[in-house]
Amino acid sequence: MIRVNLVPSELLAKARERRRLRQFGAVGAAFLVLIVGATLLFALRLEHYESRLSSDNNALKALAEKVAKVEEIRKESGDLRARLKVITDLMRTRPVYPVFMSDFVRSVPAVVQITNLSTTGESGTAAPITISVTGQSLNNDGIAAWINAMENSGKFSNLQLGPVTISEGETTFYAFSITGVYKPAF
Repeated sequence: MIRVNLVPSELLAKARERRRLRQFGAVGAAFLVLIVGATLLFALRLEHYESRLSSDNNALKALAEKVAKVEEIRKESGDLRARLKVITDLMRTRPVYPVFMSDFVRSVPAVVQITNLSTTGESGTAAPITISVTGQSLNNDGIAAWINAMENSGKFSNLQLGPVTISEGETTFYAFSITGVYKPAF
């Protein structure tokens, strides 16, 4: 059997051309739908990330305010600690000289008269106090007893007796000088 195509070839070519155009159009439309879909997806994701960034920035600002408050509190705390340390040091070292004078007076025998007392020490600390004493005694045993009493108290150390001079007159006096260190017991 022979088939004869009675449709002119130009019409068939136009039909093929229309079919190809429809196919390219369908492919182009599908491609366009993919591009538009991908663009919309990226736009939605961008919007989501921007909103998330905005909320994270707001949270960061709130945290920054809290961090600033914490830093301010830390600074105030450091200032208060420094003040407390000063007060504690003052409370601890305030009685140094009254206690020193009490210990010093208790150690002086009745036969010894102090003519001059000078001290050297760091103000506001319980550091050792260097003392320099000049005085006179009715006898040399009074000087020895005084040095013994200071050494035996455990609060005085490095005691050095300077030259002893004798003044004779109605009453004999032994003039002397002593240097040493007083260590507070705090």
